[in-house]
Amino acid sequence: MDVTWIGAALGVAVLLVWAWRAQRRKFADEMFAGVVPGLTPLGGQAETRVPVPGGSEYSGEVAVAFNPPRGVGPGLAGTVVDGTPENRDVMATIVVLAARGHLSITVVESPQARGGKDWELHVADEPPADPLDPIEQQLLGDLFLVTPDVRLSELPAQGNRAFGDFQYTLANASYERGYFRQVTGMHPVRVVWIAAGLLLLIGLATSTGAAMAAGAVAALGGALIGTRTAQRPVRSAEGTALRIQTLSFKRYLETAEVEQFSYEEAAGIFSKYLPWAIALGVADHWVKVFGDLAAQARADGYDDGFDLVWLGVMGWGLHDAMFTLAMFSAMDGFDGMGDVGSLGDAFGDAGGMFDGGTMDSLGADAGSAFGDSGGFDGDFSSVPDGSDFGGGDGGGFGGDWGGFGGGDWGGFGGD
Repeated sequence: MDVTWIGAALGVAVLLVWAWRAQRRKFADEMFAGVVPGLTPLGGQAETRVPVPGGSEYSGEVAVAFNPPRGVGPGLAGTVVDGTPENRDVMATIVVLAARGHLSITVVESPQARGGKDWELHVADEPPADPLDPIEQQLLGDLFLVTPDVRLSELPAQGNRAFGDFQYTLANASYERGYFRQVTGMHPVRVVWIAAGLLLLIGLATSTGAAMAAGAVAALGGALIGTRTAQRPVRSAEGTALRIQTLSFKRYLETAEVEQFSYEEAAGIFSKYLPWAIALGVADHWVKVFGDLAAQARADGYDDGFDLVWLGVMGWGLHDAMFTLAMFSAMDGFDGMGDVGSLGDAFGDAGGMFDGGTMDSLGADAGSAFGDSGGFDGDFSSVPDGSDFGGGDGGGFGGDWGGFGGGDWGGFGGD
């Protein structure tokens, strides 16, 4: 191997290493410097935005948070965390609307549904005095375009695009609210492609094998770098802060234990945080915790305080099998509701792409863990303090939310 081949190999290697590092930095999420990760600068404090260290998104430690982020709902927060609007984000928002009294959910037997169970939604005859976020209002209206009762598995056959449209709405909202940013300017990988083109031209013009080989390797390396770095949404510093806050709350949801809750607050806490558990993919654990708590309450002779007034079951008791086999397995049985695919140029330059997928399982395997808790077909009545939701300091499930996840949720479970 002569000096020409050695020089070409070294030159391409240096070029690709530089491009990889520069491209990753350009497409890295931002974060605020000078503040604890997950927080935003206070008023008057300087806002210094820097790329997250060590990779494309923040991968450092996150503390446990006992309350979800303020001012955002679980569907949008889940979109920011994953970089993808998914069916579970839509499901979570439906449960939000149900728990706040805008609709009710009944789990029904359905031979047509793949899992044998379906969700039947009924819009509230008299909407509660609870203002909705615009995107929540859109979903509620789209679900009930024709009739006040719908079954989720039948929406695609009816030409109802509520799920897909809401996923696009979540994607748009995540950009409009500043959680993702557009990447502008020349991409470093384009330097590689230019160099590759010049090397190939020189090699062809001069019949230099080293130049042609270097050009081909540079082109291949540039394509790989571009694919690995550009095809993802890029979070702003605000988006990184929201992601860290949400992951902190996810840690709480996936590690919660029965001993942390009283019987009196159980239904309110379960309903309040179930949409977040769904959006963050930890619904199986959240359901198991409260199934165990309900079984323990029944064994202790406590029959009040567990009624989920927004959820009904047709033909069988309200017990652990309902929660595991119907409530969550039903989500796997809806054909034709795949997650929205790549949005491509919907948001302009690279960084506005959301990877597609299929309908997410929301804890269909929870049955084995949850089944040991025993039945709780008890009479689950309303919370003793008279509020239907929001145990502890709740003052009603909708009260602390202040709309779509906004306002102060107050202390977890009260004092």
